[in-house]
Amino acid sequence: TFSKKIIPYTLLDMKRLYTLWHFSKSLKDKKGNILDIGCLKGGAGFVMSKANNKGSTFLIDTFEGLVEDDLYHKKGHFVFNDVNFVKQKIRSLGLKNTKVIKGKFPNKVQKYIGGKSYKLCHIDVNTYNSTKSTFNFLRKKIVKDGVIIFDDYGIYSAEGVKRFVDFITKKHSKEFSFI
Repeated sequence: TFSKKIIPYTLLDMKRLYTLWHFSKSLKDKKGNILDIGCLKGGAGFVMSKANNKGSTFLIDTFEGLVEDDLYHKKGHFVFNDVNFVKQKIRSLGLKNTKVIKGKFPNKVQKYIGGKSYKLCHIDVNTYNSTKSTFNFLRKKIVKDGVIIFDDYGIYSAEGVKRFVDFITKKHSKEFSFI
């Protein structure tokens, strides 16, 4: 199956990959784009792109590792600097309307994605401030019934992500549904 082909290109387990595939599949005909922020080698983005019928899928990463220090995560963790590898995998997997963007989200990539709307966003940036700036940039760009997935919520070493999501769960409870 397709998911087995991409296992070498992701750190996500099958349950988290299935969640991404499920939401991608259920939103496949909805207008809007998909974002995978913190794509590393691209595996999660490949899964979402495969199910996307309308709109583009954008895989975004610094390709230089994390951009800030947090309690357990430090600058330079999660480095995969071969953006051309990800581009080549997109071609070899036959993924349509899928683009890789190198840069810090959102500042350095805004010119590529700023004026678009999004139906699905996978945020996998591991730290409090990066999660906060990503959410604040995206929250008004999500289409009605769109989905934001905070990959690192509940992961032991990503307490900053949990702290931020718990905060916005209270603050934005009328604007979003949180699962």
